Parts: sequence; structure tokens; C-alpha cells
Amino acid sequence: MILLAEITDKDFDSGFIDDPKRKYIFRRAARCVVFTEKGEIGVISARKDKYYKIPGGGVEQGEDIISALKREIMEESGCECDEFKGLGVIIDQRSVLDEQYGLVQLSYGYVSKLNVQGKPQFTKREQNEAFEFQWVQQKDALKLFERNEVEDYHVKFIQKRDGIFLSEALKAMSIKT
Repeated sequence: MILLAEITDKDFDSGFIDDPKRKYIFRRAARCVVFTEKGEIGVISARKDKYYKIPGGGVEQGEDIISALKREIMEESGCECDEFKGLGVIIDQRSVLDEQYGLVQLSYGYVSKLNVQGKPQFTKREQNEAFEFQWVQQKDALKLFERNEVEDYHVKFIQKRDGIFLSEALKAMSIKT
């Protein structure tokens, strides 16, 4: 897969200087732009922090990328998808994960067509963040990820990353944005 982007603190603060002593945790993740026969795009609204994301999440130990992708899609959207087209990878490096560590995350992006619609199985944390899966029109999807009023540090990375994946998926689907 091709590298689509590297996202760092400097994308949000041009004067940022990283602490060379900071330790980083590495995480792999899989994310997917899911679309319907009508071309609607599946997004997750995190109502508590007022942001949007595409289905996806971390790859667990011993799990391959596609298995993780299918699991995450099912958990966060209730959807089943079979065929995945790779979009590329995005590296995001967040200097602050907690007081001691930063995060380097490698996200593999895919696009897929919906096969079966079910009901999401959100984790307790996702329920606390008021996650809600919804279908949006193609013309409205990118607008959700272009909002600049997001203040939360981690959400800025999520919105930028998933906006890039969505843009690439729309190109791959030959849909005018």
C-alpha cells in the first residue's frame, strides 16, 4: 500500500517542538469507508465530542489486518463487508498519548461495499462518547471531516486521517466530490 500522509503535531501547531526523550507506543489499525448500493457513506458520529470518524480501530495481537477490519466494521457499524480495496496507509505521530508516552499509529485504509446491515456493538467507552452509526449522502460526507472547530487534541488527528481516507475512497469509487 502507498503512504497517503504523515500527520504530526506540526499539522496543528507550526511551532511545535517534540521532546527528544519522549517514548512512543506503536499501534496498527485498520479503517474502512463503507458505502451502500445507493452510494451512501457510513460514518460514526461521536456526539459527546462532536466529531465524525469512519469505522475501524486497532489490530489486536495475533490478528491480521483484514480480520481486524471485519471485526471493527461489525462492532462499530453492524455491517458486513467481504471485498476490500486498499486505499493506502497513514502514519500519525501524536506526541501526547498520556503524561509519559506518545503514539505512532499506522492506519491501513480500505473501501468496501455493504453486504449486510446489522446493529453496532459499541464498547462501553464508545457508548460513553455517544457513538452513533449513520449513513450520509456522498456530497455531505467530506464536509463532516473538514470542520475546523474541533478542539480535542486526539480528535484533530482522527478527523484529518479519516478525511484523507474518505477523499481517497471517493476517488477510488469515481465519485465527484
